[in-house]
Amino acid sequence: MFKFANHVGMHLGLAISRLWWSAETITVVTGANQGIGFQIAHQLGLHGLTVALISRETAVGEESAIVLQEGGLKVVFHQLDVIDQESIDRYVLFLDKRKLWWYRYSDKQCRIQS
Repeated sequence: MFKFANHVGMHLGLAISRLWWSAETITVVTGANQGIGFQIAHQLGLHGLTVALISRETAVGEESAIVLQEGGLKVVFHQLDVIDQESIDRYVLFLDKRKLWWYRYSDKQCRIQS
């Protein structure tokens, strides 16, 4: 992981001395059941982040999450269709139950207001 981050940093003209993420860092990837979304989720997982794999289709999303989990990655699945209010409400409840609304920005904790 460090070698990758340092390599990218060097190309950007940055000196990266430590990673800013850990296994407790949760990244949400929508459309992660296939294609580019799946590959993004896979790469983030390989770099040690916890991935919240989001898909409109429950069965396909669960299957994709299992594939990543079997590869040793920390992945949680949740169904979400951003044009369906009931689906959005269920996702918000999912986040609230797991206290996932918190994120770090500039070493300050902020609460996302809905």
